[in-house]
Amino acid sequence: MKSKFIFRSLLSLFLCFVLLAAAVCGIAETAEATEQIPFSAGGTAEEPVPLGEGATTFLFIAVNEEGDEAWFSISTDAETVGGALLALNLIGGDFEAYGLYVKTVCGILADYNINGHYWGLYINGDMAMTGVDGVAPENGTRYMMKFE
Repeated sequence: MKSKFIFRSLLSLFLCFVLLAAAVCGIAETAEATEQIPFSAGGTAEEPVPLGEGATTFLFIAVNEEGDEAWFSISTDAETVGGALLALNLIGGDFEAYGLYVKTVCGILADYNINGHYWGLYINGDMAMTGVDGVAPENGTRYMMKFE
């Protein structure tokens, strides 16, 4: 009986250390790019900057706090717009319970918990009803991330 108590106590202590180590080391899944393509590297509506390779090509527009736009022509085989933008280091954020919470676009931070702003997703000018990691890319579609 006493050995069971000691075993359970040691097991509990071990699990506490594992959880503490996970919290300290930041094992939570993140999608932050080490260095994102800067906003200034984007093109214009007339001449978007081409990025990536793949069968599907769409336009990605980043709109900063001042309303300036950076245009990119994205070619990809990714299953989601979010996956394509992550792979090209255009966006970064954290994977949370409801999907990818985009915090940075082209190196610009919009985190509601830090500065009271967020990135809004628009598809062909209409606000999206889903997150960027829940949208399949379609040829010729315009996807916009707007600082709001």
